[in-house]
Amino acid sequence: GWRMISWMLFASLAAATLAGAAWAAEEVARLHRLPRRWGWLIAMGAAVTLPPLFRWIPARAPETAAASSADALLLAELLARAPATGTAASQPLLPPAANLAALYLWIALTAMLGIALVAAHARLIRLRQRGERAEILGVPVLLTPESGPMVVGLRRPEIVLPRWIDTLEESQQRLVVHHEWEHVRARDPILLLLAASLLAVMP
Repeated sequence: GWRMISWMLFASLAAATLAGAAWAAEEVARLHRLPRRWGWLIAMGAAVTLPPLFRWIPARAPETAAASSADALLLAELLARAPATGTAASQPLLPPAANLAALYLWIALTAMLGIALVAAHARLIRLRQRGERAEILGVPVLLTPESGPMVVGLRRPEIVLPRWIDTLEESQQRLVVHHEWEHVRARDPILLLLAASLLAVMP
């Protein structure tokens, strides 16, 4: 009754380890003035693909291969199913209901995060509808009372700036607009949505 829990813990630990590796890669890229997003993209992809591979491949591999390359999860399952020599050892580590409870908890948290993502998207839609279209240094932007600087939109990303941008010097305005335009050029809203979606779906 604890295989689901052990797999969820493994997935979380794997994601944390990959995040640490991505952070280290980002620091190295920063020192060498290289793009820093690729380490995170690779880490996100690995965090999604590795846990299912470790979950399913050993169980479907031939017995000779499984005996030589079984991971810790499979070994723990075999030990749990081995004949017990004592009364205490014959009891499972966790009751069978714990596995189902962990699955329901995962589904509930995913649903909550999914609702939060939809609500955030709705707020951004309202923000775009209420924003005042203008141009700063020849670049089309949306002006809002306080929101920004940021980029919103997936298919047609737009730069959102607060009205106090008018109080800045032209060199400062140029820096802000250029920074946000780099987010538009790199399609960062899509990357952020992907990261948030993976966070909601994975345990």
